[in-house]
Amino acid sequence: MKIITIIGIGNMGRGIAMGLLRKKIVSPSNLILSNRTLSRLKEFKKLGVGVRTDNKTAAQNSGMIILAVKPQVLTAVLKEIKPVISKKQVIISAAAGVTIKTIKKTISHDQPVVRVMPNLGAQVGESMSVWTKSKEVTNRQTKMIKRILKAMGQEHYVSHEKIIDKITAISGSGPAYVFYLAELLEKSGMKLGLNGKLASLLARQTLIGSSKILSSSQKSYKILRKEVTSKGGVTEAAFRVIDDSEFEKIFIKAIRVAHKRAKGLNK
Repeated sequence: MKIITIIGIGNMGRGIAMGLLRKKIVSPSNLILSNRTLSRLKEFKKLGVGVRTDNKTAAQNSGMIILAVKPQVLTAVLKEIKPVISKKQVIISAAAGVTIKTIKKTISHDQPVVRVMPNLGAQVGESMSVWTKSKEVTNRQTKMIKRILKAMGQEHYVSHEKIIDKITAISGSGPAYVFYLAELLEKSGMKLGLNGKLASLLARQTLIGSSKILSSSQKSYKILRKEVTSKGGVTEAAFRVIDDSEFEKIFIKAIRVAHKRAKGLNK
């Protein structure tokens, strides 16, 4: 097994690393993590994982280099590791908005590059990772990339890179939308006079239970919603207010703005 390096151990980088170790895609001794601060690396060091604070050292001799950094610093990281990488190494970027063309322009036009948009579900092995690749990525490398992404959850390949920006607005940012709904349920419960602890529990367990139904049911989301919405009942009364407020239009507009922002990150 070739060495896999992950640069950037924030929420996403940590999730990827945990997935690789959990599914035994790579042994701790063949995994190298690089982060500017050691505090985020301590838990992995105890597991026998190689840890670095210097990206150049971390990138040397790796078969695959996963860049789990913010788009604003991606170019700087690429320039930093450029002197030590070869065209045999695959660069896997999880940075939102930054195209394969931009990445190649910074390092090499012949570099095998993969662009992926995972999400926070990687932390629990439930990510939705949509990805695409440059023509230099071999079939053998492609198989390994799929194994890596499946260790995080589900993966889906797209041949048109522009789709990735749309994915970013939906599933990339998706966990934040779900957490926001949990916030609103919690706040609403407290507004009704429930104590904070109970309101939080109600919101959390409602979303957990609903998610499990989604994962096991073949019914459409609309049908599932309507099954809970009895005519003349409590839920229907709530949806009348939601419909009157044009929440659907507002939400779709928010997604469009997120998509536009994702495209703008490449500039």
